[in-house]
Amino acid sequence: CDGRTNMVPSFARAYIKETGMPVIAVHATKGATEIHHWLPGEPCNNMLVSKCVAAVKKAKGEYCVEHIYFVWLQGESDQLASRTKEVYKENLKIVAEGLKKDVNIEKFCIIRVSNFTNDHRGEEIITAQDEICLEDSFFLMLTKITTELQKMPEMMNPYVNGHFGAKGLEVIGEVAGTALGKFRMQSK
Repeated sequence: CDGRTNMVPSFARAYIKETGMPVIAVHATKGATEIHHWLPGEPCNNMLVSKCVAAVKKAKGEYCVEHIYFVWLQGESDQLASRTKEVYKENLKIVAEGLKKDVNIEKFCIIRVSNFTNDHRGEEIITAQDEICLEDSFFLMLTKITTELQKMPEMMNPYVNGHFGAKGLEVIGEVAGTALGKFRMQSK
């Protein structure tokens, strides 16, 4: 993201405010990717696992690491590709299981994607994310706020249609960080 977004710092500030505990957030992203790019063995997944493993190793060398959560915000390109709900859910399970095995995450958290295509293709991915969180306790829905923010022009990027601007990303980060912080405090 070339440092132009505010979601990760906003997320971390909200999590710390909610828990009173420090957090290390590792940002790994690649735009215009479909979920199959993140499957184990694919280049995006290799980069993700490598980055996460290195971050956890470094953190454990300097701090007491109590929890490893993973936060997922993805799905716009799958909407454009007309990915079905069933295929998206199955691939999401594979991605999550790989991260559980390779990084030892204890929860796969989702920031529900917005309806990027504004039609049934978006609903397929949104429904897949909603359903997987209801069906499998390893998944945790942090927020569904993106669908509301998408309706607010001031939250959107004025130069890149369908994408959130810095203000929208800050709100998403804050809401998601607060939700994960609350989950953490309730799980004590």
